Amino acid sequence: MKKSRKLLSLVLVLMLLVVAFCSSACGAKGNTAVEKKGTILWLTSLTAGMSYDYSMAYANNFLPELGYDLKVVIADMTNDPNANLNAVRNAMTKDVVGLITSVDGGLLNIMEEYPDLFVIGYNTDLRMVYEEGNPTNAVQNSDKYLGTICEGHCDGAVMGQEMMDVVVEKGYTKVATATFPAFAYPNLQAADDTFRELVAEYNKTAEKPIEIIGETKILQFAPLEESWFLEPGNGDLDVIVCFSSGIEFVYPVLKSAIINGTASPDTKLVTGGFSNEESVLEDIGGDGVIQYVNIVAKENFGYVLEVLTRAIEGRLYDDFKPERLDSVSFVMKTPEDVELVMTKSFTGSGDVSKIQVSNEEIHACTTHADLLALFASDRLSIAGIK
Repeated sequence: MKKSRKLLSLVLVLMLLVVAFCSSACGAKGNTAVEKKGTILWLTSLTAGMSYDYSMAYANNFLPELGYDLKVVIADMTNDPNANLNAVRNAMTKDVVGLITSVDGGLLNIMEEYPDLFVIGYNTDLRMVYEEGNPTNAVQNSDKYLGTICEGHCDGAVMGQEMMDVVVEKGYTKVATATFPAFAYPNLQAADDTFRELVAEYNKTAEKPIEIIGETKILQFAPLEESWFLEPGNGDLDVIVCFSSGIEFVYPVLKSAIINGTASPDTKLVTGGFSNEESVLEDIGGDGVIQYVNIVAKENFGYVLEVLTRAIEGRLYDDFKPERLDSVSFVMKTPEDVELVMTKSFTGSGDVSKIQVSNEEIHACTTHADLLALFASDRLSIAGIK
């Protein structure tokens, strides 16, 4: 019995020594494998939901191997310049080396206060930076400004044309439009204006003219009211064209109105945005309520992170110049499209193993032109995941 206890004690000691050795070796490897290079701030009003979660998952898959941490800074919901500046001030620490911004309020003040900070936009058109006569336009004069990649098209007129193409293709003739306020999303206002102009031009020769019912419904960052369907013409529409996030702000109310009989059961929705709720996914394409929806490929964060980290490290491409870029989108019109996005793309699943453009491919780009071509390819579209 005593020999057995001694033997057991010896085995335990040996096991502890092995664990200690492995822990020491692994710890040493972990400490030396990646040099810590600093923290990158992300100034955004998006702090929850599918888009936020997947953006964070992408960043956490991209940055650690390069030695950077990402810290989210909550921007002001009304894009107030002073509030955004104070948010950055409160988050600033000595190890901060770069700023990603999804808002433009206070951007000039932030860059003046932190002149050594490289800045790049993500999922935003940074309207103030490109608006002629706006003081924020001076940001473009800084060699620390690295441009931006928009959420979809930077020019709202392109979106207006896309929505018009869908309406004509589907044969809809009784249409209503909705969008967010112009003060916050002028590109969406441009989309609505373009859509209406195209309808007017189309009607000059159309056998079946398209009728736009009423004025554009401005969604004040709140869902459409079901009482809206009681207004003249709104209860018997062919389609609602929503230039903002209609999946979130129009679809639930439209479904409720259809069930309650205040909206025609034949009313469809053409919009942007996305949801991974099963009931929503099942209602896209075919006989579903949602006949067209697009979602920006989340891999576009890779462009932002690659350019920013190269700038921080003094490795920017010889042909680099700050640009305002469109994003490639997954456009879903059929249940098959939905199935592809949800099962084969990172954008739909959040599974980093399904990222369409690898970190290695991004790092391998030796010119800015190569990087631009990579992120403009159809690999980040339905065609690319078939």
